[in-house]
Amino acid sequence: MRLFKDYKVFTDSYIPPNLVNREEKLTRLVDFYEYMTESPGEFSRIAVIYGTVRGRSGIGKTTLAKLTAKRISELAARNGYRIRPVYVNVYSMTGVNQILTSIINQLGIKGVKPRGSSPIELMKAILDDALSKDYYMMLIIDEIQSILKRRGFNEEQLVYLFFRYTEIFEGVVDSYRIYPLLVVFDMIEWGKMPGQIRSMVGLEVGLQPYKSYELYDILYDRIERGLVDSARFPPALVEMITDYLGYDKSGEGNARTTINVARQSVEIAETGGDDVVREEYVREALSMVGTFKISEYSVESLGLHQKILLYALSLLSLKKEGDWVTMGVLEEEYKTVCEWLDEKPRVHSQLFEYIKELSFKGLIQTSLSGKGMRGRTTLTRISPDIPVSPLKMLLEKELHLA
Repeated sequence: MRLFKDYKVFTDSYIPPNLVNREEKLTRLVDFYEYMTESPGEFSRIAVIYGTVRGRSGIGKTTLAKLTAKRISELAARNGYRIRPVYVNVYSMTGVNQILTSIINQLGIKGVKPRGSSPIELMKAILDDALSKDYYMMLIIDEIQSILKRRGFNEEQLVYLFFRYTEIFEGVVDSYRIYPLLVVFDMIEWGKMPGQIRSMVGLEVGLQPYKSYELYDILYDRIERGLVDSARFPPALVEMITDYLGYDKSGEGNARTTINVARQSVEIAETGGDDVVREEYVREALSMVGTFKISEYSVESLGLHQKILLYALSLLSLKKEGDWVTMGVLEEEYKTVCEWLDEKPRVHSQLFEYIKELSFKGLIQTSLSGKGMRGRTTLTRISPDIPVSPLKMLLEKELHLA
């Protein structure tokens, strides 16, 4: 059964036509560079994009930069100017020659031999090509902080080649042809950047990790674009993924991981010949990125009635496809399992303590009910990164039900 309509929508290289929950940031950047689309060459401005929370990836920095360049290129074309977006990730590069070589390759400049050429010669070849073909370049330098840490790297060379090149080629270059857009991993790394680079930046755009509702919007947009029918991926399962990974729910807030989990869930469904994504597929995909791994020890260490309660929840989870379970429904299922085992059920207050302990151990998730339900009750479900069927089998072994 084919579920994918456009597989590339779920890949890291895909640039969406709009940036869900980042449009305000995109507008600021486009406004900042809009002068390029009206009278390019007169002066140059530099912006930087960075994460506002240390160590967080997948928050849209690179996508925002690429979409900014795409929008600027389109606006310029309407006014009769050519602006060519060029993207270079310098994370694994050791010097400016590699950066320049990457630019030359992307621009398709012929007759240049990077090996043996100096950085000045390579940069002149790039500028000569831009002048002879009358285009301008929006140069995205991603992870720029990493190359500045390389031993023996010449910071002055970077500054003069990419930001102050008109001083080197005075009398040769009659206008600005390169417009840099910098991407830095996070605000800590941005704070460590050399003062002469920081002083040239006219706009700073900080991005926070995505919250669960923002990830939901992003993922649902991808599902609508990439699947033959968005109904094949139930909203409850989309919510399960985004609740687990949202920054406001103690997740990483990583859109890249969120999209990859959805892609893997669909691949598991397709491989199994299923026509819809199911909870077990989502859990299997989440287990690949989750920090918690179910093991016999994690189940063995539980008390008897914690095992019974968790088993009751696993039975309900297999029926409900991502839905939360109310405390009342769980308590009734728990009593049923107790009857099977000839065990006296514990009182409600004790069950609530078990719920808190299981949540602390990372085996279940809890939430308070919202609108649409009478009163306030605790909702529970098996933690999304735990495949329910293997957990159920382990519990059946422990409870001698197998």
